[in-house]
Amino acid sequence: MSRLTIILVVAFALIAGSMSQAAPDPAGANIKVTAVHISEVRRSGSGSDLPAMMPGQATLLPGPLPKNSLRLDLKLEGPTVSGAMQYGGWKIAEAIDDKGESLIPPETDHKPARIDTLLDAPKISWCVIHLDLGHTSREATKIAHLRGTVDVLAPSKVKVVEVPNIKQMLDKPLRDPAFEQAGLRIRLESVKGSTTQCVVRFDGNRERLRSVELANKSGAEVLEYSSHPTEADGTSPHYEIVAARNLDSNMVLWLFVAIGQKSVTVPFDLKDIALP
Repeated sequence: MSRLTIILVVAFALIAGSMSQAAPDPAGANIKVTAVHISEVRRSGSGSDLPAMMPGQATLLPGPLPKNSLRLDLKLEGPTVSGAMQYGGWKIAEAIDDKGESLIPPETDHKPARIDTLLDAPKISWCVIHLDLGHTSREATKIAHLRGTVDVLAPSKVKVVEVPNIKQMLDKPLRDPAFEQAGLRIRLESVKGSTTQCVVRFDGNRERLRSVELANKSGAEVLEYSSHPTEADGTSPHYEIVAARNLDSNMVLWLFVAIGQKSVTVPFDLKDIALP
């Protein structure tokens, strides 16, 4: 990879924003859709009579139990959904099991949903999304037919911002025109007591920071571990980075930033999906 401060990568990735802000792209017809996983939830009763784990503690399953439902994971494959992070606008034309029962839920959530970030999101050409359907009859063995469309939001390009001499940039805000374009605020933080770890903390349009990588000046990766974006400490989301050796002035941080956006409408027509 070139060591230019900003490198334009011809790729597509999904970013935050309203699904209605861009016209649907016919390229969605070239996306391959397959069912990769299915799970079902059935319940009886309210759960209020479940025993407590210990006197004075909450029940084993606090709060309302989930409704009867069927969740289907769909894999979308194609360059226009590379690293997708948001989807919505489901239109289910047909969903029926092999006993003739409709699986179309009474209400469909049309709000955009976020797709889990993958560490190499800008490099892959697939993503996995979730579709919640109504529950099937107990005698059913498969989803006989599922047909409809879903919208995903993808950027027109991804810029790779290069931060040289990572050691000198610890505990400082990172600045670049690409961050301003994407509406991102990014800070590189040290980790107390560690010489191999750092944290990339970010806020603003969070979904537009697609991925991070750590390399030396020649472009060879020196990253030993990088977490998925997390908010586990109750603050802004961040990547936890562990280098294969002590952080030094020869290390370069690459930040993949999504710029621009377009909506892609993906049709699907699936048959004979085995039930759990």
